[in-house]
Amino acid sequence: MERSFPMIDAHVHLEKGPYTREWLQEFIFYAQDRGIRKIYFLEHTHIFRECSKQKSELGNKKSKDKKSQRLSGTQGSN
Repeated sequence: MERSFPMIDAHVHLEKGPYTREWLQEFIFYAQDRGIRKIYFLEHTHIFRECSKQKSELGNKKSKDKKSQRLSGTQGSN
C-alpha cells in the first residue's frame, strides 16, 4: 500500500536504555526500516535530577491553587 503522507511517530521514550548515542541510533534505525520519516523523542522529567527543583515548585503552586479554589468555592479543571 503506497502512502501519500510521511509516517511520524510522535511519542517515543528512551527511558529503557542507557541514554547513549548508540541507544538513540537504535530508534532511528528502527524508524528508517519501517518508513517512518519523523520521530519525536520525549522523556518524563521526573527521571532527571535537573528537573527536580522545577517539579517541586510546580507541585507547590498546584497545592496553593487548589487551596485557594477550596477557600473561594471555585473548582479548577484539574
